[in-house]
Amino acid sequence: LSSIPETGYFGTQTAAAVEAVQSLFDLPGAPGIVNAAIWGDIVSIYEDAYTGNIATVGQFPGYEVGGAS
Repeated sequence: LSSIPETGYFGTQTAAAVEAVQSLFDLPGAPGIVNAAIWGDIVSIYEDAYTGNIATVGQFPGYEVGGAS
């Protein structure tokens, strides 16, 4: 998904971005329309992606867990 500039309003680029997310993640609803259910789905996807990229205690980049010593 590409970035779009912040404008402060829900314009055509935002609607297209929402439609792309709906298509990519197979979310139900009217294309490009954000209701409470779609917003919750988008937030959940974002949180999963964000927290999935945070190193936990003892986890270091490049360190293979369970690898040969």
